[in-house]
Amino acid sequence: MKKITLFSISCVLATAPFAGSAQQHNSGIVNYAVTVQRNSPGTGGQNMSNANSGDDAGGGSDVFIMERTLTFNSAGGKLSSPSFGGRQPQGQRGNFSRRGSNEEYVDFVNKKYIRAFKREGNDTTFYISQDVRNAVNFQPSDKTKKIAGYTCQKATAQLRNTTFTIWYTKDIPENFSPVDGLVPPDGGFVLGLESDRMEYKATKVQLQDISNNEVLMQGPSVQLTQDQIREMRRQMFQRRGNGGNQ
Repeated sequence: MKKITLFSISCVLATAPFAGSAQQHNSGIVNYAVTVQRNSPGTGGQNMSNANSGDDAGGGSDVFIMERTLTFNSAGGKLSSPSFGGRQPQGQRGNFSRRGSNEEYVDFVNKKYIRAFKREGNDTTFYISQDVRNAVNFQPSDKTKKIAGYTCQKATAQLRNTTFTIWYTKDIPENFSPVDGLVPPDGGFVLGLESDRMEYKATKVQLQDISNNEVLMQGPSVQLTQDQIREMRRQMFQRRGNGGNQ
């Protein structure tokens, strides 16, 4: 009986580190480098990784480089607003106000994608919520490559009449894409996206404990309807047309 007991204890001790390691994979921080090419004729549908080799200083293309960070755990994720390292596009589409903050969230439990913003001087978070959309015409392939230390599988999909190349891993046990509508339908965590005008590439994945306070909306919040969103955008454009006067 002593031998059986000692053997059982040794098995528990041997498997304990693996259990801890598996738990760490459920939370962490992913840094994405993002390149967006806007309204640039003559690209010929080339991949953004090839278009990046051009010299933007000559005025030929309109290329913007930014950084985004996903902080996530098993409950959800928070995708930071773009932090620009190159030229900043003016009046980004989807921003409700020039004065305030914009954030994006993912609710892994309820499979929701959430866009949220705050107005300057107001602690209330306004948000819109929609179901997470899986990729359409998703076609996986046998090709793989390493991104931020993870082996990623290649696939293609369609979003708004644009073909995207998707690089995803199943070594991170959450279904996520930094662009809604490009989530692998059979599961997977997207670390790379490529189209003729956009590229997301994970530069670093740091697995660590993340609290719910870091990935869920905090404080008072109000969910908006589509009619309310349209009215807020109408008022915003009207203010811009009046030179920002109220």
